[in-house]
Amino acid sequence: ALGRTGGALRPGVSPRLAWLGCHVLDGRWQDANRILRDLPAPGNACLRREITAAHAVLARHRGDPDRAWEEIRGLFPAGPETEPGDLIHQEGLFLQRLAADLSLDAGDVSAARDWLAAHDRWLAWSESVLGRAEGQVAWARWHQVAGDTARAHAALNDALTLAASPA
Repeated sequence: ALGRTGGALRPGVSPRLAWLGCHVLDGRWQDANRILRDLPAPGNACLRREITAAHAVLARHRGDPDRAWEEIRGLFPAGPETEPGDLIHQEGLFLQRLAADLSLDAGDVSAARDWLAAHDRWLAWSESVLGRAEGQVAWARWHQVAGDTARAHAALNDALTLAASPA
């Protein structure tokens, strides 16, 4: 569909960009890298979101947390204290959860808690339903790493409840 839109993308931005998220999720990282390689700035916040997320997730799973943090810090200048409203909300929520994961990967439970608290603040600020189940999954991982399996299970149950009735 992006290929048929003719002119909707900046010159040099391949319509294959539409496959980027799928390739990342499917573990087709070489295909994702082919799309990302030599990709000019998309000139569109929605497309930027796809590119930022792909770079950050690929970096994390390839063992390059510094590269993933570059993507996050570029949009969160004040870290978890960054206020909502200056970037695409779902992009911010996704990157907050990724920052919590990166913090937990590094054994920094306190920083992960700060990122998840920021995620909760952003959800409360927006009154958004989208992102709540994912937030509970992230809290479940945090509780597990913190050694509280009962709270981890409770957070997972909350996530399931939220996901089953997203309204």
